[in-house]
Amino acid sequence: MEYNIEEAVSNIANIFTGSKTKRLESEIADRDRTIENLKMQMSSQQERSNREIGNLRDSIRRQQEQHDSYKRGFDAQMNRIEKYFPSVKQLLPAIVDCESVRLSEGTIRGLLDCQPHIFSAGSKAYDPLKEEYADVSKTEVQIKPDPKDGNQYRLHINGKNIFQWFKDLWQSLRQTISRGIRR
Repeated sequence: MEYNIEEAVSNIANIFTGSKTKRLESEIADRDRTIENLKMQMSSQQERSNREIGNLRDSIRRQQEQHDSYKRGFDAQMNRIEKYFPSVKQLLPAIVDCESVRLSEGTIRGLLDCQPHIFSAGSKAYDPLKEEYADVSKTEVQIKPDPKDGNQYRLHINGKNIFQWFKDLWQSLRQTISRGIRR
C-alpha cells in the first residue's frame, strides 16, 4: 500500500506543479524562438553590413583610380610646363603675391616681364594683413628674385618686398600721426 500512497502523493504534486512546469517550459520555448529569431536577424544584418562595406571599398578603389589618373595627367602637364617654361615655377610665388594684393590680371601679366614699371596715379594695392588698401601711385613695382631664395621671384615696390613695403608704410604713417599729435 505504501506504493499507492507515494503514487498518490506524486499525482497530487503533479497536479499542483504540472501547470507551472508547462508554463515554464512554454516560456523557455518562447525565449528559445526569440533567441533564434535574433540570431537570424543579426546574421542578416551582418551580411548586409558586409555587402555595404564591400560596395564602399569598391567605390573608394574606383575613386582612388580616378584620382590617380587625374594626378598622372596633371603631373604630365606640369612637367611640360616646367620643360618649356622653366621660369613659371619660379614666378608662381610672385604671382601669388600679386593676387594677394589684388592687382588686376592685366597688371600681373605686364609685370611678368620682370622689368620695372611705375604705378599710375590713383593706383591702390590691398594689404591682406591690415585688410586695407594703400595708395601705390607713382611707385616702382617689379617682379624680381627673392633675396632670401634666388630660385623664386617675389613682388617688390620701390625695391622692397611688397609685404615689407606695407609694413614700412604703416610704420611711417604711425610716426607721422604721432609727430602731428605731439605738436
